[in-house]
Amino acid sequence: METLKSIEIENEKVYLKKDFFGWRTIEPLKNPETGEWILKNLWSKKGLAMLVFVIVILSLFYLAFQEQINNYKKVMENPCSFCKDCFVRTNTLTNNKYPLSLGGED
Repeated sequence: METLKSIEIENEKVYLKKDFFGWRTIEPLKNPETGEWILKNLWSKKGLAMLVFVIVILSLFYLAFQEQINNYKKVMENPCSFCKDCFVRTNTLTNNKYPLSLGGED
């Protein structure tokens, strides 16, 4: 049961919206009558705060994803540089069925 009305007060349009709690004023980003963007509402306190919040959240997601991708690339380039006893652990995991050597050692 949401309705939207516009009234003109002192040559300025004020938009009213009726919701569950009654009527309240709103500042839409688009003019409901013409469909044109109202840029002053985008740069108002609420619009700017929401825009900054969305940009910060998206930036944090991007940085976290990039960090994971970079870590995976480093590990895939040289897996044994990330553990001191890579051959011993691998040999232990395979229950010494396949003895490993470091090349040149027998």
